[in-house]
Amino acid sequence: MLTAVTVPSQFYLGSAIVEKDKTNEIPLARQLFERLDLEGRLVSLDARHTQDETVRELVLEHGADYLLTVKDNQASVHRSLEQLIPAPEAGFPPSGAHADPSPHPGNQ
Repeated sequence: MLTAVTVPSQFYLGSAIVEKDKTNEIPLARQLFERLDLEGRLVSLDARHTQDETVRELVLEHGADYLLTVKDNQASVHRSLEQLIPAPEAGFPPSGAHADPSPHPGNQ
């Protein structure tokens, strides 16, 4: 199930059923855009929707702005973003494979 809601109110806008043997949610999201008034709105989608065609449709056909997630498996996009936008300083230590094992101020 692909569902569109407003944030922070969680007001329901619409949904579409993702049939696993026939499609995935990327084309369904684009179909859902057709049924929604996105003019001047900010649309946020997870990393699977970080696609050129999705962004093009949101901006050029629906007049929306977008906020999309970029992961390491989108190497060229990830590199471009790292060069264009400096990473913010975190007030807490990161976790995971890329974590810095050295002591952090305040964590000693």
